[in-house]
Amino acid sequence: MKSLKTLWLERFGSVKARMVHCIELQGWNTTMIQSEDGEPEYAFTTGLWASYAHPELMMIGLPRQIAAKVLHGLSWKIREGERRFEPGGPYLHVLQDYPVYATAIDDQFQAAYLGGSVWYYYGHLGRKDSFPTLQLVWPDRESGAFPWDAGWPEHYVGLQPLLGPIPPLTTIH
Repeated sequence: MKSLKTLWLERFGSVKARMVHCIELQGWNTTMIQSEDGEPEYAFTTGLWASYAHPELMMIGLPRQIAAKVLHGLSWKIREGERRFEPGGPYLHVLQDYPVYATAIDDQFQAAYLGGSVWYYYGHLGRKDSFPTLQLVWPDRESGAFPWDAGWPEHYVGLQPLLGPIPPLTTIH
């Protein structure tokens, strides 16, 4: 029996072709990145900016399947015009009862973390302008602390690197 990955590659020829197909079909693709060499797992979207003029989204440090599921659900809401994100927060109803903040990812991190998006925008679409990406930052479940707080647990240091500035406190979304 062939694996799902093998079937996709046979149909589309490459992971890049699959990405383009997903973006053409629904407006975005969600990519999951497996942990390597102790680096945290993460997931990110590609296509939200091109399809809906909404920044791409990324979550790092959660299991990649959970992050991808959250991003996929948020992408549907963005597509339907029910949700928008910008730097700041807190944003509610993203991770059950826990608030998240959104920070604009510095361009210097795009190539290291968002290779698929970099290829899509600069290689496939041939764009010259940058594409915005927001990191959705989650709190510690027990303390409610975020990575920039003094109460951020030691065992989480390095699990959720902040790839942009500390987001501003804005109105509750």
